[in-house]
Amino acid sequence: MERRYAAGGEGVERRLEEQQGGDVDALPEALYDALQSPSLFDRILLIAAFRNTSTDRYDGGHDARFQTSDIQDALQRLHLEAFTTWLTLSLQRQQADISIYLNRSSPADRTAKIKQLAVVGERSIPPGATLSERGLFLQDLRVVQALFNYDP
Repeated sequence: MERRYAAGGEGVERRLEEQQGGDVDALPEALYDALQSPSLFDRILLIAAFRNTSTDRYDGGHDARFQTSDIQDALQRLHLEAFTTWLTLSLQRQQADISIYLNRSSPADRTAKIKQLAVVGERSIPPGATLSERGLFLQDLRVVQALFNYDP
């Protein structure tokens, strides 16, 4: 099985190939999922999951596989790009985007995820975000959270 995708919208082709024995490499598969998610908010969370906050590196706990600065730079750029693009959306579009994120999980998890939006979002802010971007992101998440709580 082989997948091709463009990273960062610049047409750089990457390949995810099946390993011997038919098992798919979980790490590139997770990166592929992050880049292909239809929700910007989901992409922000998925890319942030690869960031080691103690080292401020994107390694997903697999430092040996993420050693090149090109990989670090690409993940940092993709994280910040998804984050700043999400901030440019109207509140209505942000709510729709988070609905897509919520619909990717089971209905039973939806209420818990809505309650945790700001907490999860705060942990997922890219290190390159400015203080005002951080504040706006958290404020928007709280507003969207309130909209979900009052939406019939």
